[in-house]
Amino acid sequence: MFAANIISNSSSPIYRIPPEIIRQILIHMPISVDLTETGLACKTLFAQQLLTDSGFAVSHVRFQYEASKQKSLWAFIDKGRIANRNYRSLPATYQAVVYAEILNAASCEATAANIENNSSNNSHNDNIIQTNSFELLGHVDFHVDPHAWHLSPAASLARMQRIFALAPKLGFDPSCRDNRAIRWAVVEGHLDTVKLLLQDKRVDPAARKSSALVDACSLNHVNIAELLIHDGRCDPTVQSNYALVKFAKIAGRSDVLRKLLLDSRVDPSFSDQMFLKVAVQQGVVENVEVILQDSRVDPSSESNWCIRHACKHGKLDIVKLLLANDKANPRDLNNEALKSAVENGNFLIVDLLLNDGRVDPTTDHNWCLAFAIKAGYTNITTRLLADCRVSTTSAACTSASASDNSPRVFENTQHGSVNENGPRRSASGISATERPIGQLLNLC
Repeated sequence: MFAANIISNSSSPIYRIPPEIIRQILIHMPISVDLTETGLACKTLFAQQLLTDSGFAVSHVRFQYEASKQKSLWAFIDKGRIANRNYRSLPATYQAVVYAEILNAASCEATAANIENNSSNNSHNDNIIQTNSFELLGHVDFHVDPHAWHLSPAASLARMQRIFALAPKLGFDPSCRDNRAIRWAVVEGHLDTVKLLLQDKRVDPAARKSSALVDACSLNHVNIAELLIHDGRCDPTVQSNYALVKFAKIAGRSDVLRKLLLDSRVDPSFSDQMFLKVAVQQGVVENVEVILQDSRVDPSSESNWCIRHACKHGKLDIVKLLLANDKANPRDLNNEALKSAVENGNFLIVDLLLNDGRVDPTTDHNWCLAFAIKAGYTNITTRLLADCRVSTTSAACTSASASDNSPRVFENTQHGSVNENGPRRSASGISATERPIGQLLNLC
């Protein structure tokens, strides 16, 4: 090893070698993890050049690349194994120089399907967001994997600051390679690095069909997504409003949501009110409130799916918001909202719906009362009996056993759609014929 042969005695002849000769010696060292050890082995002679001199790092990396006679930077990196753990073991100055060269390098022809240059077929290829958890990285050349050059958020920011400081020597443009720098910073989730890059007017976060915003939302980097939305250059409607749906799913801040809705490119009613449905499903009250304030939004979509879902899953505050909206109808699908609330024993929502007045608690021959009695929901039973519309002399319900055809909502958690054809779970043993309330009580 190079460092092992260094003579530490200050009287050694090596200390009389001129600095320019020392530089010529060091520049022939391979770019490897040995650089740090060599710099520390003889601090007087080597530490400055190898550990702190960014200019020397630029010259060293480029000299070694040219001397390697490799056809591409990627081939040079492959041969020297300068990636992942080895990369993180380099001195910080070398990390900055290598990363700058990588950001500016054309993609390697060996990458799967020439990912980098195939932008016409894949809008954010080298970020590999086809899988939200980077499942493909084991099957794709590391060159297009930002994680191969991963540092901590603080170290990433310091690295980019060094690159900017070295820009004149490196000839570095932060928008090079279709704004690879900001796209990779987004994938890594490095908020401060993204902020730094956005301060440079050359950087365009909307490159590659706003893939930076799409990736931020896909990877649940909420703060970065919000930052890019505030920036305003990314188009949140790309890829069939994919970023909009993902942003709603990651429950971004309501003030950012307001800014989104002010964007003339955004139509919150897209895909049968999917934006509202996702917000309701996530249960973020503030976001549902913001979306409902937009007149283009219709909460009655898909047979009032939103209020039926909220009632079924006990989202009281969202039910309140929906009931206050003139477009919502809690009586839809034969009072499914009330039935779901009763079935799940949610007294507060049952009480809220009954006070609203639009629902009919006697539907299906007083099914709600019969179910509450059989299920032992005392508070709900009492509340239903207190409603003047409920008859205590002809209270009966339709049997909702497996053979019954009463409507029942089944959630599709992936897409938020519904299937109305399944059987409703019943209070077992209650006959389909009408019976006085006393007989129903005896069944329990």
